[in-house]
Amino acid sequence: SSCPVSNMKLATGGVAPVPELMEAGVNVSFGTDGNTTNNTLDMFAEMKSLGLLQKSSRWDPVVCGAQQLLDFATINGAKAVGMADKIGSLEPGKYADLIILDGKAPNMRPLVPENMIANIVYSGNGLNTKTVFCQGDMVMQDGNILTLDKDDILSKSEDVWRQLCIR
Repeated sequence: SSCPVSNMKLATGGVAPVPELMEAGVNVSFGTDGNTTNNTLDMFAEMKSLGLLQKSSRWDPVVCGAQQLLDFATINGAKAVGMADKIGSLEPGKYADLIILDGKAPNMRPLVPENMIANIVYSGNGLNTKTVFCQGDMVMQDGNILTLDKDDILSKSEDVWRQLCIR
């Protein structure tokens, strides 16, 4: 997996040679690395960064198209963790893992079939996520996490942070 934002932040590794890796049969996917080397852990930003780095470094606006980048995030990511038989695409027999984005958000407009994938890849962000299903169970609805108490977790994490700062 390529971790473009982390690589840029740490100035390590340069730009992954994605087209050459694909030509050699390598399964290309991407990740965020860790919080200390990426800061946002935003997979939408990572997907966009990977695509823009490829285009910019090669002076080629068509290298790594939007559908390819979305595949890197979905089915290729599933292959990378050895779970392509269970996740990465919507097919009978696979887990029903999916997100529903707010296509009416200003940053996702105009949202028409011809640019839907490009809007997701280049304009989408985590705040556009309205609903999430994991293995068929709804875990987020209207942007609210249903399985955790977000305010309690944030409050406790801030308490831990204060204690760490005292040390």
